[in-house]
Amino acid sequence: MERDTTSLYTTLEIAKSATPQEIKKAYRKLALRYHPDKNPNCEDQFRSVNHAYEILSDPQKRRIYDKYGSVGLNMADTMGSTMFLDPEVEAIVLAFFCLVSIVIVSVLIWLIFMCLRVDDTIHWPWSVVFIPLWLVNALVLWATMYRMKNYDPEKNEELNGHANQQQQADEDEDGERDEHDGLLGSSPKHISRLQHAINQYVPFIHCCLLTLFQILVVLRLDYVIKWKMIYVFVPFYVYELVNTLRNGRKGWYSRSIVVVQMTAILLQLTFDKASWAIVFIPVYCLGLYYAYKLWRQYRVFASYPQRQEAQQGQMLVMIASIVYGILAVLFYTVLGLIIRRLDGSSHIKLGLILIPVFIILSIVLCCTGCCFPCMLIVSSMPMEEDVENEQASSQQQPRVHSSRRITDN
Repeated sequence: MERDTTSLYTTLEIAKSATPQEIKKAYRKLALRYHPDKNPNCEDQFRSVNHAYEILSDPQKRRIYDKYGSVGLNMADTMGSTMFLDPEVEAIVLAFFCLVSIVIVSVLIWLIFMCLRVDDTIHWPWSVVFIPLWLVNALVLWATMYRMKNYDPEKNEELNGHANQQQQADEDEDGERDEHDGLLGSSPKHISRLQHAINQYVPFIHCCLLTLFQILVVLRLDYVIKWKMIYVFVPFYVYELVNTLRNGRKGWYSRSIVVVQMTAILLQLTFDKASWAIVFIPVYCLGLYYAYKLWRQYRVFASYPQRQEAQQGQMLVMIASIVYGILAVLFYTVLGLIIRRLDGSSHIKLGLILIPVFIILSIVLCCTGCCFPCMLIVSSMPMEEDVENEQASSQQQPRVHSSRRITDN
């Protein structure tokens, strides 16, 4: 399949390496030459020049056209967004896949060390066992610090959307607020700045609290400190408090179950009075909650008046339910074996119990580290026709016929 990556430049009679100023200058000359008021028979050329300038004057569309040609522009119009075909976004996605692969590899190594340590195959200190997880923490901390340092409020679409909704709600509530602009104008700005500050610094605070929690757990396991477990869990509760203050009611049910679960684990580690099967009851409730959400979404799609949209939505929910069912069976099977191991009624090694986890993480690693990046790279590789066209355009400058030249009188 041939990619057309030069015809728009040919239409504007410029080289592919033309600057935005050169593109604008060429467009003005050709628009003047082919304008219907002066040349009624050149309407097609005028539309072609306008179309070429519309694409090449937009940096994002130009990047897509230079790499994918007209096919990429058509795909962008079909999807309704040019973001996913932008080469710059493609580089970000590849970097994201790389980071995710590094994280998955580190987690796999950490789980292997955990299994060997719990099964008494090795007798390393827990601080050594957690080294792969420390690497993940360092990577996440670096990413949050980089985001905090380069945070740009104008590029935060979520905050801008929230501000616009707030402003629109204020206008709908009272259409005559222009008179009180001097009094009420400071309040939205104050809220916006506070929200920007929260989004800028809270992710870094979250990472610091979780890292501190892991460090205290390791120090407690190695008997470096002999604090009570309640003190070890303090960073986790502070993390949840900050998370609640930031998100409000959003996701409150899931967060509540997590807090209850961690509290149950804390009580079990402190008193050791109940079976671990009872301790993990909140996890069972969380699984039922997500199953209920899928069922509720299925009912929502079933109530759609458009039959086709209802069927498509129900099909998606059914596929998601099948995937969720498979993952839930694997997860609760592994959890049940771990519970039996903790209660002392099973002598199965932890390495055998976590085999499904290793398989799933290996599949995800294969996708993020090989399949998805290769698909992106192959889709963006230039074809032979593109290389020949680029070489020809670089060797030969576009020529303008003498009859089409504009001369100064």
